[in-house]
Amino acid sequence: MLKNILSVLLGYLIGSFLPAYIFGRLKGIDIRQVGQRNAGTANTFFTLGLYAAIPTGIIDLSKGLLSMWVAYKLGASFTFIQIAGFSTILGHVFPFYLRFKGGQGVATSIGILFYYLYFYINIHAIYLSDILFLLVIVLLIWSAAREGPVVGIIVLPLFAYSLVRNAPRFYLNPFLISIITYIFSINLINTIDRKLFVIRDKEFKRHMWRTILRPAAVVFVFYYLNTDKVSTLYLIGSVTAVFLLLDLTRLFIKRGRDALRFMFKEREGKTFSSMTTFLIASFIIILLFKKDIAILSILFLITGDIFSKIFGLSFGKHRIFQNKSVEGSTAFLAGALIVSFISIPYLDIPWLIMLAGSITATIVEMLPMGIDDNFTVGIISGSVMELVKLFLH
Repeated sequence: MLKNILSVLLGYLIGSFLPAYIFGRLKGIDIRQVGQRNAGTANTFFTLGLYAAIPTGIIDLSKGLLSMWVAYKLGASFTFIQIAGFSTILGHVFPFYLRFKGGQGVATSIGILFYYLYFYINIHAIYLSDILFLLVIVLLIWSAAREGPVVGIIVLPLFAYSLVRNAPRFYLNPFLISIITYIFSINLINTIDRKLFVIRDKEFKRHMWRTILRPAAVVFVFYYLNTDKVSTLYLIGSVTAVFLLLDLTRLFIKRGRDALRFMFKEREGKTFSSMTTFLIASFIIILLFKKDIAILSILFLITGDIFSKIFGLSFGKHRIFQNKSVEGSTAFLAGALIVSFISIPYLDIPWLIMLAGSITATIVEMLPMGIDDNFTVGIISGSVMELVKLFLH
């Protein structure tokens, strides 16, 4: 037990050695008070330059592994060897001699993550197709947002998902998930602190609850996965009838229009709402297409719409058609590909068909067809996937 405790304490002490702080002091500054206000590798690069960042990065990346090696040599148990590595991150973030204000520990976490990945490679749990997919998502999200933390909060969960999916009972999974969760949390904190998602559109703010509730439509997907077409059509048909009734009430009854004004957007004043259009489209999709393609088409509608709205309003600078932007459409494609990737174990659809559907959905969402894309995206992308499937067979 003493060896285990000593390993954890030594890990903390090793982690508390901050080369960024030392290089800053050599330049006469406290690096924790400038730039990103932390003693990390990234802040060293932006504040002190490449020559200070390189040794800082090497030390920060390797000190977690050093702590684990020391713990191993001391004879600590397997679990405490991992805890010693995590303790290094703790020391980096909360160094005792600097009033517990250090760096963010991302580089040290990445060093430990690379160590774990070595073992996943050895058991063939990292597929080339997964790596290529993640690289595409990184490029798409970076093109849409140009912000590292935004890329991190989207790609890291997918990375963890792919590894655990490929090796569901691997003994390192709890530690891998812990490390990735920590790196994700730092990226999320940085995203919030830097206010990277700033949406000024008044109508979106007023009806933000509709975007937040859109993922609730996944209930239809889960229901359809576990039941038959007829039951699902009854469910969606019933919900659609309720929304149709609300639309008809506000369109033809003045009191109803006044009472329901808060639910609908200004541009929906004389037409059916996008919520109703989405439900009608979902009903048609399930009615016309085979189960797997119907489910993926609806997921394109749900995920792509959320991605395009949030990224388009936050980062959209290059307008193309009407209220569409390059950034929003790029994010739509990323969202469609992400939901395709997640669906692989559950849907019997070849990757080529998923790719064709994702690209089609993106193009349809982007083009000004004069019809609500909540209606066209799923139906047209589903039709294309059915055609490609027939062609391949």
